[in-house]
Order: sequence, then C-alpha cells, then structure tokens
Amino acid sequence: MTNLERFEALGARGILALAIAMEKRNAAAYAALAGEIGASCPPASTLLRELADEELEHMDALEAMWRVHFGDAAPPEVGDVDSELIPELLELDAPPEAVGEEEVLEAVRQAEGAAAEFYAEAARVVRSDDIRQLCSKLAAIESGHFARARAD
Repeated sequence: MTNLERFEALGARGILALAIAMEKRNAAAYAALAGEIGASCPPASTLLRELADEELEHMDALEAMWRVHFGDAAPPEVGDVDSELIPELLELDAPPEAVGEEEVLEAVRQAEGAAAEFYAEAARVVRSDDIRQLCSKLAAIESGHFARARAD
C-alpha cells in the first residue's frame, strides 16, 4: 500500500490525529534540542526555539480544526501503524552536544522537508475543503521552515 493509499484510508479524522501528534512531538523535540545545544550553537538553538513555538501554533490550528469537525473529544492516540506516516524527526549521528551547527540544521531541513511532504500528501486526499486548505497552508509553512534552516 502506498503512502497516498494509506492517507486515503485514514480519512480526515486519522490525518488530523496524526498531524496533531506530529506537531506536538516536533515542538517538544525542537525545544529539548535547543536547550541541549544552547551555548555551543546559538544560531541553531534560536532557530529551534522559534520552530518549537511555531509547531505549537500549528498544533493549535489543527486542534481547532479537529473541534470543528469532531467536537471536543480528544483525538485518538496514534498507533504504531499510523505513526509510520509521521516523518522521522531530527536524526543526529551523535549526541546533540557533540554535533556541529551544520548537522543540526541538516536534521532540521530533513524533518521540515518531510513534514511539508506529509501535509502536501494529506491535502491531496482529504475531501473537506477547510482541512485541505489548512494542510496546504501547513505544507507551505513547513517548506518555509526548510528554507529558513537552509539560510541560517
């Protein structure tokens, strides 16, 4: 089964649940990594803190969309099978304190590029106009994050 077919099988409910989980995980990981590399890579640490804040904003927008479509019940927990669609995050070859700024930025670029692809695929399959628009918007924002990590 292709990723596109898997997205179609999930539907809007599953896609939103995965996206919320991804943004929550990314925000926590970026904030933790920013703290770990702090003084050794100040520009990368600053970027990571900014990205962590923006990921929380994405999560808030996704949760608001969840409430519009599915009410106040919390999104379901992401299962092992579903989580395979969530892009990997920040794969560093060494402990954070031992890596250089370029390796951190490359890991950010990979994570943000994968997140942009996740949202672009989600936008292709979701039937709801407002969810599709949000996914398209988030794909563009994540692409912008990729570009910011490239420029730093």
